[in-house]
Amino acid sequence: MLVTNSQNEKNILINDMWCFFLNENKEKINEYIKTIDQLKIDTDRIKTQITTKKEELNQIITKINTFENKITNSINALNGINKLLENFGFTNFKLVEGSVKDTYKIIRDDNTNVNNTLSEGEKTFITFLYFYYLLKGDFSTSNISNERIIVFDDPVSSLDSNIIFIVSCLIRDLIKQLKSKNQQTPIKQIFILTHNVFFHKEVSTDIKSNDSDVKFWVVQKDKNISNIECKDKMNPIKTSYNLLWDEIKNPNSNCATLQNSMRRILEYYFTFLGDEALYDTINKLPLHYQQVARSLIQWTHSGSHGLLDDVTYQVSNDRDHYLRIFKKIFILAGHSSHYEMMYGEKIETALE
Repeated sequence: MLVTNSQNEKNILINDMWCFFLNENKEKINEYIKTIDQLKIDTDRIKTQITTKKEELNQIITKINTFENKITNSINALNGINKLLENFGFTNFKLVEGSVKDTYKIIRDDNTNVNNTLSEGEKTFITFLYFYYLLKGDFSTSNISNERIIVFDDPVSSLDSNIIFIVSCLIRDLIKQLKSKNQQTPIKQIFILTHNVFFHKEVSTDIKSNDSDVKFWVVQKDKNISNIECKDKMNPIKTSYNLLWDEIKNPNSNCATLQNSMRRILEYYFTFLGDEALYDTINKLPLHYQQVARSLIQWTHSGSHGLLDDVTYQVSNDRDHYLRIFKKIFILAGHSSHYEMMYGEKIETALE
């Protein structure tokens, strides 16, 4: 019987041995389980504390960064100005620390002081860069986060055209910061005063006609009295090309000016910008429309290269007819987007 039930008896013996082992070590096992449970509780508590401390640390780091950005740092300002000078090609002079704290001096490449050798344009540019970094809070330790209204009073006086591009770019960057509604920027309003038409055109390049945050004023003096006229959203400074399009859009323009404006636009856009003779462009139009387009060109030349008399009296129907042809040339030549941009309207229907 023992031999026959050997496997069964073996299993019983093993179970009995484990029961004996458990009974003998019951207290130690319970103590071990209790210790493991407590360690798990302690581990979870420590993990929670670590997470909390990390959040507190991140908040402290954020506060430190905020305050560091507000604290005056003359070295950062100096390095920033020198970096701008280098990037824009001004390598014959730079700023270094002065003998007194938070002061600067300008030196040449051979470490000699510039003394009185800076040109008026260079002096103006250095002054502008100083002011530009002052706006960023790099030169003042008090009231650094106060809201500011910035006024640029003709900042490009005595500057050559290359520096005007640079100054315009930096001011446009400030305008973008203001328009982004960034809560961290203290700049709340910017005024730009200038009598330089070229600078005005450059600094207002990114401003759209439907921008509700921008207004234009023109100051004119008559009999020693200055008058200020608000142009609202309309930029009063335009290129000659823009003025030609204004003539096209003007319903009261006379026939002679309309013909001349059409001719100059077509020749300038397709010949000078498109690098293709106007008649070559017309020859690429659908065959049935080439003759119509040529009639427009002939009409514009007759009004802009000759003298008008009683015989050339035009009626409004002719004007509207040639305006439709003018529009169609841009559409068929694949330049409808330019027409829409300059004329200020979407092309929905076209003359077939």
